[in-house]
Amino acid sequence: ETKKFTVTAHDRTNDVTYSEEFDNVVVASGHFSVPNVPYFEGFSTFNGRILHSHDFRDAMEFKGKDILIIGRSYSAEDIGSQCYKYGAKSITSSYRSKPMGFKWPENWKEVPLLQKVVGKTAHFKDGTTKDVDAIILCTGYLHSFPFLTDDLKLKTANRMWPLDLYEGVVWEKN
Repeated sequence: ETKKFTVTAHDRTNDVTYSEEFDNVVVASGHFSVPNVPYFEGFSTFNGRILHSHDFRDAMEFKGKDILIIGRSYSAEDIGSQCYKYGAKSITSSYRSKPMGFKWPENWKEVPLLQKVVGKTAHFKDGTTKDVDAIILCTGYLHSFPFLTDDLKLKTANRMWPLDLYEGVVWEKN
């Protein structure tokens, strides 16, 4: 027996609801809308600004400030570079598994994962510390598809590499 998907849609212009059946359905609605916001000890009492990359708008806000970036992917590299360009006093990138490994400017350091924040002092896994004015979380997004029924939702720890997808992209074996 081949299972099919029944997709029900509402045409708001004509106020008509209709259903169609499909063998496969590709959900291409994007998933960069629900930030993955980890909590570290001391965040609730940190006296500076904590924001997710999703909310980052203007590097000028961080001019002359000591910035801590948590994460090591594209957003971390991009936001850190913008903060450097617009005059951040220092940039500290905290990674979970391994550093990005680039040759950074003198005021940009990579350190192991943040463990806690006490006042404005960030404490890292390797025992080092750094006073920071702001923390930018470049920690990705949660996959959120609230329009899917529970039996169709992904049951993974936010990793999406189902069979027959290459890095989340549809492809055909040939």
